Amino acid sequence: MRNYVICKCAGQAKTSFYLVLNNDEHYLFTQGYRKGVKEYFMKGVTIHDAFDTSKARFDSALMRTMEKIPSYIRYVEKECGIAVLEKTKKKRKRLAAKCDSRSKSAVHLRFSCT
Repeated sequence: MRNYVICKCAGQAKTSFYLVLNNDEHYLFTQGYRKGVKEYFMKGVTIHDAFDTSKARFDSALMRTMEKIPSYIRYVEKECGIAVLEKTKKKRKRLAAKCDSRSKSAVHLRFSCT
């Protein structure tokens, strides 16, 4: 399962970014065309590399784009109910464990009272 970010250009006017998960594309955002940004994201970039500004080669447009991507991915995670970022996966795992422990204690209390 390879998750990555790609861009698609509509001429030289706009660039649209997509998150690809299991061959499903989720729209992230559209911004003005920049050659350096197109060259970096055109073939697909892994999620980790999409945030790594050290690979931006001092291209300010590319660095600004990399800074936008995490917030848009969090929005897609929330709207589609998916977990992409490690932080989100850990949070969901922690909440699931917390809910499991609550449900077990509630069942225990219900049966112990009768």
